[in-house]
Order: sequence, then C-alpha cells, then structure tokens
Amino acid sequence: MFLSAARIGLLAFVLERNRDRIVDECYGGLNDQGYSPQGTMAAFYCNTPFDSLILTFVVGSVIDWVLNGYMYFVVWRYYVKMRLYPETMKNEAFTAEDALDEF
Repeated sequence: MFLSAARIGLLAFVLERNRDRIVDECYGGLNDQGYSPQGTMAAFYCNTPFDSLILTFVVGSVIDWVLNGYMYFVVWRYYVKMRLYPETMKNEAFTAEDALDEF
C-alpha cells in the first residue's frame, strides 16, 4: 500500500515537473517529428486545461488505491474465514451466525 501511495505522489510530481514540455508539445504546432497533435488522440489532452488533467490522474489513482485497499481487506477476511472453516465442521451445532460472532 505504501508503494501505491508513493506512485501517486511520483505521478503528480512528474506531471507537474514536465508541465512546460507537455504544453509546448500541444501549442508548438509541428514538433520535431513533423506531426501536429491536433486531430489525434493527443488533441484530447491538449484541449483539456492542464491543472484539471493532473487532478484527474491523481484522483483516479487515489480511487484505485482505495479500491486496492478494500480488495486486500476482502482477501484477508476470506482467508480468516477459511482458516476457521474446519472448526465449524467439527461441531454440528456451530452455525454460520456463530462463526460471524467470533469476529
């Protein structure tokens, strides 16, 4: 989880650091390779204000981080439940509600 949070910070830092390069690529007309970003997939990025573009990437990464944390919690919960599963099978009077009460 720490590496994911570090990745989000690194993404925001690199986008902010290379802001001038990205803006120059959008508004520079023809670049060194001889193509214009207008009319291509890059036109979407060039027509979007840069601050909202960075914010969109960071918010999307934070949502991804939260969902990954939830996934780890669900896997841990499943692991604990499966570890206790043999105990529930030994005692026939032990119901599923009793197993949930142990948590």
